[in-house]
Amino acid sequence: MYNLDFKNIYSEKSEKINNIENALIQTILEHIHDLVYIMEVDNQLNFRYIFVNEAGKNHAKLLRAYKGKTLHEVLPEELASSLHACYKKAATTKGKVTFRDEITLPDGNIMHGESVLTPVLNENGRCVYVVSITRDITEQLNNERIISEMAFYDYLTGLPNRNWLKKSVSQMIEKSKKEQTSFALLYFDLDRFKFINDTLGHDVGDQLLKDVSMRLRTLIHNGIEAFRHGGDEFLVTVENTDEEQVKEIAERILALFSDVFVYREQECYITPSIGISMFPKDGHNLETLIKCSDIALYRVKEQGRGTYQFYQSGMKQAAPHSMRIETNLRKAVKQKEFILFYQPQVNLGTGQIESFEALIRWNHPQKGFIPPGEFIPIAEETGLIIPIGNWVIEEVCRQIAEWSEQGYGYKTVAVNLSTRQFQQLCLVEHIEDCIIKSGIPPGCLEIEITEGALHDSRETIKVLNELKRIGVKIAVDDFGTGYSSLSYLKSFPIDSLKIDQSFIRDILIEEKDEAITTTIIHLAKSLCLTVVAEGVEKEEQASFLRKVGCEKAQGFLFSRPLPKGVLIEHLHK
Repeated sequence: MYNLDFKNIYSEKSEKINNIENALIQTILEHIHDLVYIMEVDNQLNFRYIFVNEAGKNHAKLLRAYKGKTLHEVLPEELASSLHACYKKAATTKGKVTFRDEITLPDGNIMHGESVLTPVLNENGRCVYVVSITRDITEQLNNERIISEMAFYDYLTGLPNRNWLKKSVSQMIEKSKKEQTSFALLYFDLDRFKFINDTLGHDVGDQLLKDVSMRLRTLIHNGIEAFRHGGDEFLVTVENTDEEQVKEIAERILALFSDVFVYREQECYITPSIGISMFPKDGHNLETLIKCSDIALYRVKEQGRGTYQFYQSGMKQAAPHSMRIETNLRKAVKQKEFILFYQPQVNLGTGQIESFEALIRWNHPQKGFIPPGEFIPIAEETGLIIPIGNWVIEEVCRQIAEWSEQGYGYKTVAVNLSTRQFQQLCLVEHIEDCIIKSGIPPGCLEIEITEGALHDSRETIKVLNELKRIGVKIAVDDFGTGYSSLSYLKSFPIDSLKIDQSFIRDILIEEKDEAITTTIIHLAKSLCLTVVAEGVEKEEQASFLRKVGCEKAQGFLFSRPLPKGVLIEHLHK
């Protein structure tokens, strides 16, 4: 950890060392923040203190009388025995020993330390000293804990998320097979939730989801778990059960919504539509069980909402609405009904627009603009996302070149890439071809991928390295909402992280959102990654982000997504 030659400093010939060198070394050891202990080793493998720097004295609460005393004479018996075993291992193996422990500070707080013990040998090869350097890793562990919570718990409701659902259902499947029992999966969404969001605003929509989650928690006990699946969708699993018991659970879920929800003095009556599947009757894995319960849920929608339905093998395999969307989507690809909007990304330090994000819109000839949230999932499921995504990349490269020809210079534009697009074999070749045909610098194109695309690390790193080879920038979109792993941030060639707007929305009032956002920014900066905050709508949010070191932001505070014609005025900035 520190390149100090303790062997020369503390050998039998140490008196020959220049006094100035000794003074410098003493000063360095005294003032570094790490805890430094130097222990002398006798023939009986007793370890005696001969030097402790100021940080070490304070943390270990040592008195000046520690010099020459052994671990057991200075420390409590349990701690002394534990440390003695580590020191003995270093002395006998003559190799470095690393371990972690907890240190109670004088103020009562706990410090998590990582210690490295380095043996110092004399000319005969005997260990005569052991140097211990302990680093405070409390903040690092706290960051890891926050990232872990983000991976398995929903940021908004606190309920377990899809990652935890997969793990839980996998365990239930194994248990049910072993015990030859059944379990149920109840999949439901909130009727008229979109209407609440559109009329009362997203803040009310978020509060409704929190309140629904609070009511769901009253169901949870042995054998019953609740999860947020995404959006206004929730799941309840019931272990070791049958259809009669599941009906009772479904009735209890419906009863949770009998009391009115009140927001801004407006009464809201909400009901859930519930689809139910059973293991092993309806499926032998999570994907099949969710698909069956989803089909049953749409049957409930068709029949009037606000009730429940078990899956039956004769049910239609797709909802009529989804089928209509898919049919129209296929026509839209052929008839080129898509257009791109661009949202500016602003440097929070200078206020200058540095880049843009390209956002696709579907302009249906009869229905007008159809929200991406309505057609993108269907495009993903049907594979239509591939031709749509290829068109987006082609159009963005063409647009960057056009802006340059008009005298605005080369602009950097970020393009979202879905997991399915990321897995296509010719992705890198298509992107490189678009860049070459348009004649733009490769660095003007930034590919945004979700955390889900990073899970298959062996294949992912190949693609990312190929993209970096051709000069394209890489960003991780919606960071913190999926399975966040510190290892892929270290291993993959990533240029920037985008903090999901769900964390930014309540950053001024929710301590968890503030802590998560700050942690992501500090984590990114330590890895030399750029940070972009999404969904910034208030100046107070921008001020907070500047304070904690966030470089860039986008959101309604600066500009809504704009079509290329309207965007021209921003290109002058």
